[in-house]
Amino acid sequence: MPTANVNNISINYSLEGSGQGDLLVFINGLADDLTTWDFNVPAFLEAGFRVLRYDNRGIGKTSKPSGPYTAELLADDLHALLLELQIGSFHLLGVSMGGMIAQSYALKYPNSASSGPRLLSLSLCCTYAQPTTFCSRMFALWEDMAQRMSVQDVMRDVTVWAFTVPFFRQRTAELEEFEAAMAQLDMSTEAYLSQLNVIQQFDTTGRLQELKGAGKGLGGLKGRQVMVLAGRTDILIPVVLSQELSQSVEGSQFLTCKGGHACLVSYNIIIAKVAYMRLIDDSGSFPTISTKSPLASSTSIERRSHDLTCSPLPQRHARHCSVPCTRASRHRTRRPPSLPQHATNIHLLLLLLLHRLSPRRLLGLLAVQIRLHPILRCPRVPL
Repeated sequence: MPTANVNNISINYSLEGSGQGDLLVFINGLADDLTTWDFNVPAFLEAGFRVLRYDNRGIGKTSKPSGPYTAELLADDLHALLLELQIGSFHLLGVSMGGMIAQSYALKYPNSASSGPRLLSLSLCCTYAQPTTFCSRMFALWEDMAQRMSVQDVMRDVTVWAFTVPFFRQRTAELEEFEAAMAQLDMSTEAYLSQLNVIQQFDTTGRLQELKGAGKGLGGLKGRQVMVLAGRTDILIPVVLSQELSQSVEGSQFLTCKGGHACLVSYNIIIAKVAYMRLIDDSGSFPTISTKSPLASSTSIERRSHDLTCSPLPQRHARHCSVPCTRASRHRTRRPPSLPQHATNIHLLLLLLLHRLSPRRLLGLLAVQIRLHPILRCPRVPL
């Protein structure tokens, strides 16, 4: 693979695809090299995109200078790479630590502040604006384990929490392959701790709140061009942290998909479809896509946003729903009342008195009211 000598390091990268299709840039997570995206790239290439992926400093075939590293430093690496490759415009998608680097890039190199590469959309997956006490304690444990044991042992432990129970039960061959790769991971303790510092010290809450207060979008983008995506069962970066990130970005859209922190590996087509759905240009239109592409079929995602309605999805009883929808026509609490509102009860009582309904007929009407009551109509994706 080619390398680019920029920002005082040599960056290993892969640029795939041909023609005039939009460029999609992937950013890896902690201790992940560019092969992380092997399962995702083919679908995007078939859809007509060009794809750029690369090894962050400290991993793979990119230089591994002494650290610690910061998200801003790694964002500078990306910017220098884009300039070296003479990239005019691109969509940016980062996962986990990659999502933090993507935030830093959008903050430092917004469309409105430079004449460099133009950011078309921003997808922040399984990531946060700040680690909070929960993640900070977990990262401190990883730091201790890396020094007392090995980086490979840390990554084996991460595997347990990154994948879901169904993955462990049903996809043992893939699991064994992944665990073998982690056991052979070529990353020194120094390089790992240098990258680990990125996620330990990362905090964009203040700057995001400033932008939101000023009514400005992250990276100079419109709200619809920023997506925050979370694996619904992510326990490494809990979904609530991703949701808080979305709430901090003016107008952004928050979506969830099946899977945990490793959803991009476990359900690679789903995350590809979700990302495709959000790759929109300034006019709000989607890129042209072949009907034969795997991205053209429907996907199982769920939209959760303070300013958007829920996506049309299979309806289930509200007791299975944890979506705190905010519209007046939908429920506002996680647990709906067991009976319709008092007004409905009074209405039925009046029907009974005025029309002398039989108790059997009354129960039938009550059942209809319960089925059709707005509180009980909330879409939910099956887990």
